[in-house]
Amino acid sequence: YDEGNFIQTNSDNAIYNFTTGQPNNFRMANLRDGDFNLFIMSLTMDEILHELEDPRMNIFFRPTGNDANIFQGFLNGPDASQTSISIADYSLAGTIFRENTGQLDANYMTTWETHLCLAEAALKGYISADAADLYEQGVAQAFEYWQTEMPADYLIKGAANFDTSNGLEQIITQKWLANIVNAYEGWIEYRRTGFPELKTISA
Repeated sequence: YDEGNFIQTNSDNAIYNFTTGQPNNFRMANLRDGDFNLFIMSLTMDEILHELEDPRMNIFFRPTGNDANIFQGFLNGPDASQTSISIADYSLAGTIFRENTGQLDANYMTTWETHLCLAEAALKGYISADAADLYEQGVAQAFEYWQTEMPADYLIKGAANFDTSNGLEQIITQKWLANIVNAYEGWIEYRRTGFPELKTISA
């Protein structure tokens, strides 16, 4: 860290560039319509994005089929034999995962993940650095990666404003959000830290 020998900008990311058409488009783009409609925003994701007032909602997901102004998540784990829902009541995965995969990258290691890892290291005293500054750099880079303009007050007000008392949860939550295309990473972070707090699955 002291030598600055780490990924500094999104142009240095270790990624794979998907194409819009076959054979190198994102795998979800090749699913049948029926299968694709199973990819609904979780209620956990819904609540976190709404609490953060996070505009990446519009990239990650689509409004409900019934109302173009509403995004709505669904509680994971329902008993399919006992549950009947209307897909139009919930938000499906965004067009970047389906029709426009040429805009999508598969992330192996990125500058935003690197800076959020460093923020955690600083928070825990492993490196001598400002955890808040590294966190803010990581979040800003994640917005850039997801081609979304970050609101000017995003890091100043509300749940995204860094607070050392719950800094680890904030760092991991931002990493979890930005890793939406790499779900294994999100699951590993949850298993490692317990963040973000996932909702209990439907009984």
